[in-house]
Amino acid sequence: MFCSATTWQDYYQSRTTRIKDQEIRHTVRVVTPPTSEPVTIAEAKAQLSIGASDDSHDTELVAIIAAAREEWERDTSIALITRTLEHRLPKLLEVITLTVRPVIAISSVKYMDAAGTEQTISSSEYYLDGDELRFLDTFVKPILQDRSEAVRITYTAGYGTTSAACPELDRMAIKLSLANRFEDRDMIASPGERKAYEALVAKKMRASYP
Repeated sequence: MFCSATTWQDYYQSRTTRIKDQEIRHTVRVVTPPTSEPVTIAEAKAQLSIGASDDSHDTELVAIIAAAREEWERDTSIALITRTLEHRLPKLLEVITLTVRPVIAISSVKYMDAAGTEQTISSSEYYLDGDELRFLDTFVKPILQDRSEAVRITYTAGYGTTSAACPELDRMAIKLSLANRFEDRDMIASPGERKAYEALVAKKMRASYP
């Protein structure tokens, strides 16, 4: 049986695709979270003009950095620091676009067969093409159990294990977001104050970026 969703971090947005008038719902959950953040406490203090030796806000900054990073990753479908993810969908498609990028490697592709037994597809039956999982032409699709998350793809994604590996645009957006959160604890800032952040989201999501 697949694990209960209550054991997961689930902040990425679900996505729906349409195949021959059938809607396919894709969900992504974090299996193994990142072990560090793309912005350090020292960098956050510098952004907020807090003295390096002033540790009175450290606990709050840890939470704010994580929240700002999660917001950016959700808005852009990005994984900054490397983590393990699970992509779930109801059926096997010829090409499955993995929602969260950049994809590093696929760990496994599993499914629930018609009898309700979990099966693993051999890695020789598929390959990774950018952010897409593609099956070989010789692959024969099995009969799946009729359920919303019959297919489970486990993979790793991210730019690296440290903040130095993360693109500067992403780090800039997180610093901007954490500054807004720190200075406006009630999160009641006017929409105009979010324009710079939203502009960075739009830039990151452009097909031509970088």
